[in-house]
Amino acid sequence: MSNIFISLPSSGKCRDPSSDSETPIRKASGLLEGFFRQHFENLKIESIDSIMTEKPGEKTMTPLSLVTFASNRVREDILRGLRSQHLSLKDASGKDLKFDRGKTSLQLKRNASLKKARELVLEDEKGKGRDVKIEWQYVGSIDRAVVLGDEQVFLQKKEDMCGTFVAGFSHLTI
Repeated sequence: MSNIFISLPSSGKCRDPSSDSETPIRKASGLLEGFFRQHFENLKIESIDSIMTEKPGEKTMTPLSLVTFASNRVREDILRGLRSQHLSLKDASGKDLKFDRGKTSLQLKRNASLKKARELVLEDEKGKGRDVKIEWQYVGSIDRAVVLGDEQVFLQKKEDMCGTFVAGFSHLTI
């Protein structure tokens, strides 16, 4: 099964495209299911869940919903379709809701390591004011990297949780 996260508005309301009325987020799962079914034929949605936070004695709804599909292929078809057909669902203020792949805590940690490595290179004397980019898939490999111009300065192999600074940046640590 594969997920899409949907960032819902902090206002607590979505705009229902069928009636142009506001719908409370707690009723958003029906709205989301209707939206997907309207635009994608024969779609099997496994589940739609609101993400909650729990403090002792109380649950609070976050501005995220998680839609689970049968496979990665279905998820990618949906995301491609949303982009290619310029489909959107709006919040009560008219702002587009954001649809994105659901990521595991492991993926989020790996991504955060790359972003932190980029920040550290930008703060270093050798990186200040220069072009520093994250290569989410480094050219010709399955690894990911932070590059300064054409030079790889941080490498994250597929099995790495963090990664390693290389070249003249080995003095930096995450």
